[in-house]
Amino acid sequence: MGEEVDCLGAKAVASRGQIDDATAMVISEPSNNQPFIAHKGALWLEVATYGKTAHGSMPDQGVNAIMAMARFIHKLNSYRFSYQPHPLLGGPTMNIGVIQGGVKTNVVPDQCTMMLDIRTVPGQSHPEIIDGLNLLLEQVCEPVNARFAIRAVNDLPAVTTAAEDAFIKLSLDTAKQYLGRESTVRGVNYYTDASVYGPRLDIPILIYGPGEPTMAHQPDEWIEVDKYMEAIRFYMGLAVAYLGISKDQ
Repeated sequence: MGEEVDCLGAKAVASRGQIDDATAMVISEPSNNQPFIAHKGALWLEVATYGKTAHGSMPDQGVNAIMAMARFIHKLNSYRFSYQPHPLLGGPTMNIGVIQGGVKTNVVPDQCTMMLDIRTVPGQSHPEIIDGLNLLLEQVCEPVNARFAIRAVNDLPAVTTAAEDAFIKLSLDTAKQYLGRESTVRGVNYYTDASVYGPRLDIPILIYGPGEPTMAHQPDEWIEVDKYMEAIRFYMGLAVAYLGISKDQ
C-alpha cells in the first residue's frame, strides 16, 4: 500500500526485514503484459522563492517572489542535466506540476512555490541535481534580492536489472511457453516499489502486469479482461518454473 505516496508500504516492509530472504521479485504494475526490467527514478522537489510584500501600486517597494520564480523557470527551459543515456530509458525528464503564489491582485507577492517532477536514469546523482538547481536559483534570485529554498519531497532511485540475468531469461521463456509469444525486454518512465526493494535486496526485479501504462492516472483507466487473465497464467507459470514446484502438487 501507499506506493503512490512515497512508497510508504514498501518502506515499512523493507525496514522490518520482512522480505529479506527474497531472491527475485515481480512487480505487477501495468506493462501491457510486456517484460520491463528498468524504470526511472523520481526526484520531486518543492522550490520556494521569497520576496517582500508591498502595495500593488508601488511594486518598487517590494520584491516580487513570483517574478523571481519566473526568472528561474525561464532558466529551466535551457537547463541540461548531466547523464549517460540508458539503452532502455533514454534520458531524464522534468515537469512543472504545481505552482502557487500571491494573495491578492493588489499585493506584491512575498512567496511563491513550485513542484518539480524530475525522472532520472541510472547513474545520475540526485544530490548533484539539487546542487545544480540551487546554483541556478542563486544566479536568478540574488540580482533581484529574493531568497530561495529547495526541499526534496520524494527521492527514489532508478532501477535496472540486466537482460542477461537468469530470472529475466526464465521470465521470457515462461511468457513464450504460457502465452505463445516472444517478448523483448523494455524500460518505462514511471517508478515502482522497486526503488525501495532493489537497493536493499540487490535481486533481479521484473515489472509485468496487465494494463496499458499510458492509461495510468487517466479518468477512465481500465484493464482488458483477457490481459488480466493472461497475466495470472504468466505469474503462475513463472512461480512453478522458478520455485521448482511439481505440476502434480
